[in-house]
Amino acid sequence: MLRLHNGRIRYQRQSLMLPDITINPGEVVGLTGPSGCGKSSLARVLAGIQTLDSGWLTAPQQKRGTANPVQWVIQQPEYAFNPYLTLRRSLEESWRNNAYKPLLAKYGSVKVGLTANPDSFRAGNCND
Repeated sequence: MLRLHNGRIRYQRQSLMLPDITINPGEVVGLTGPSGCGKSSLARVLAGIQTLDSGWLTAPQQKRGTANPVQWVIQQPEYAFNPYLTLRRSLEESWRNNAYKPLLAKYGSVKVGLTANPDSFRAGNCND
């Protein structure tokens, strides 16, 4: 379980109070809201990329040598991958070879074009 309570961070000389949130295992959460309302800040805290100034975060333990169990897909996910590697190579690098494959099956990901480079996926183009 992932839980944030009374979270507060500093952002550009301001103090930002984050909403309390609980996410259960297997849940997928999307954040919506106007620009500048703190969506990315909240996602960075939940993924363990940014630390809290106050409050507490309970997150799943990350086992050594495995991917973080909490993942943040940035607003432009094509930029989250190394442009010089295929998507398969990027996944194998972060998931230790092919440990990601059960997740593709679990979430019903169809031919995702793992042999392509990230720039092939601009504007929602998902051809293999």
